[in-house]
Amino acid sequence: MYAVSAIPDSLLINANIVIRNEHLTVNIVSLSNVKVTESYAITILNEKGDAQANLVMRDDNTMSTSSIKGRIYDRDGKFVAKLKKKDIEEFGSRYSFISDDRYKSFRFKYSVYPYTVEYETESILHHTFKLPEWSVVSGRNCSVVSAGIEIIHPIDIPVRYRTFNIPNAPKVSTESGTTNISTFISRLPATGAAEEMEDEGMYPKPNLIMAVDDFELHGHVGNMSTWKGFGQFFYKLNEGRDNLSPEKKRYVHNLTDSCQTPRKKVELLYTYLQKSTRYLSIQLGIGGWQTAEATKVSDIGYGDCKALTNYMKALLKEAGISGFQALVYAGNDKGKSLFPDFPYNQFNHVILYVPLSQDTIWLECTNDKLPPGYLSAFTRGRNALLLQPDGGHLVMTPRNSTHTNCLQRNVVLTVSSKETKCTITERRQGVWWEQEHALCYKNKSEKEDFLAGKYNIPSYSVLNYHLSNNLSNPPEILESLTISASGLFKKSGNRAILKHGILRNYTQTPSGASDRQTPFRIKESYIILDTIIIKTPSQYTIVQQPTSRKASFPFGSYEYTTNVINDTTLKVTRKITRKTGVFSAASFHDYIKLCSMENSEDNNIELTEME
Repeated sequence: MYAVSAIPDSLLINANIVIRNEHLTVNIVSLSNVKVTESYAITILNEKGDAQANLVMRDDNTMSTSSIKGRIYDRDGKFVAKLKKKDIEEFGSRYSFISDDRYKSFRFKYSVYPYTVEYETESILHHTFKLPEWSVVSGRNCSVVSAGIEIIHPIDIPVRYRTFNIPNAPKVSTESGTTNISTFISRLPATGAAEEMEDEGMYPKPNLIMAVDDFELHGHVGNMSTWKGFGQFFYKLNEGRDNLSPEKKRYVHNLTDSCQTPRKKVELLYTYLQKSTRYLSIQLGIGGWQTAEATKVSDIGYGDCKALTNYMKALLKEAGISGFQALVYAGNDKGKSLFPDFPYNQFNHVILYVPLSQDTIWLECTNDKLPPGYLSAFTRGRNALLLQPDGGHLVMTPRNSTHTNCLQRNVVLTVSSKETKCTITERRQGVWWEQEHALCYKNKSEKEDFLAGKYNIPSYSVLNYHLSNNLSNPPEILESLTISASGLFKKSGNRAILKHGILRNYTQTPSGASDRQTPFRIKESYIILDTIIIKTPSQYTIVQQPTSRKASFPFGSYEYTTNVINDTTLKVTRKITRKTGVFSAASFHDYIKLCSMENSEDNNIELTEME
């Protein structure tokens, strides 16, 4: 039945795994009882697909597993072994410090490729707060022979659903008070590796999401027919848990009563939070959605994102400032999409929104390194659900502007026949600060290791170095150092070549396939401003210098200019910009052209010795 030879050749191209068959059934019995059964068989073609042969099932107060069956077959589809209960491992959450999450896992100890694993599982979901998501394809190197989903629900518990990249429209039928929704996909080839800078949203991954309007979560009922109602559930679930002890209230007033502005109060209290608490993932109680009391966080000095955000809200409240939690899907990319017309739960993080009369401040309460009002790539530039007394409101978290993400570098090269001294200053803001701010907390040896490879110089030693971390908004690092370099100035008779391109370029030139199919995405807008002053030896004069060049496109620009100040001094300036957005596949050729121009090796200055 599972002989590899039966797989169509078209489904082997670019594939590490092939889903032979898969069927998911979601049977909603009541708001607190959802039966989930799944059967699937996956052929593992090579070691890159091994991880997909593993089985992991949640088994805690939100979901209980009632049955697990498994079998493994060789390349010819012959039975090799079956899963034994004694081989199933049980463990707690590996990501939370304190959690009541529990899991069961199993993997066959087999690596004769190709092979096929087959699993059948049954479990009970004890809520309707978040229903399973049907997403058959595990990645770009996965092909599908056949897969389907069936949703069964009473007509008095209607199910909303939305499909993505599924060609077959779901079939819907109702009989004896029960509705059945089903759809399938078949013969779906693997897409292979992503194109460079491909926009994740353009990946045609088959997907089905579902939700019920009225739901239950551990005895708490809510309605998610609208984002407003969904947010109202969370607001009420955590309402009244932002009280402080009399001692803490006095501390807040002693700290903030003399402040001249509300913003200063926010800044002081946020700094206090960062210094007096630490983040620990704690997933207890109502699926990890109800926060710990602010008084408890104050006493123990730690909490998860919900608890720390709620505690910060309590501190602000005592200072006379309102703050509101906001749910987001956090990650170092833009996060999952939120659909204005399809409310459902896909959040994994909480941050704080503080509206002031002249400003709005966003606070990431789990990070003790961020300044007030600044969000990192973890949560910025994406939809969030703001929780207020009247319910939930979709809002966008702030996105950094081009000039927020500014890297400014100034270099003075003083050249002699023995050495080249380089005096360098850098101001790194926004994303450039995020890239390097961890250096501020490293020891001397770690900083020296970092500096040893930072500049495009054959050999150099650092004579002095200073680093300061300014937690303004945007945050910035100010860096200054002096380097003694060799290998930049090379003599040949009465002629000499000076290499001045010591600043590493952060732009890599893509390979540039001529048959580009998908749009490309630039995640952040930014600007780089470089100024280099070159002071050549007095006995030499400049006879040849790099040519000025410039280019501008919708996604960015480049400008390089040289200016002779006198016979022995040259000024070079460089300006690079990028604009965030998704750009057409056809314009990728121009993007390569821009990157190639920025990475040009034409950075040598030719000198001649005066007689």
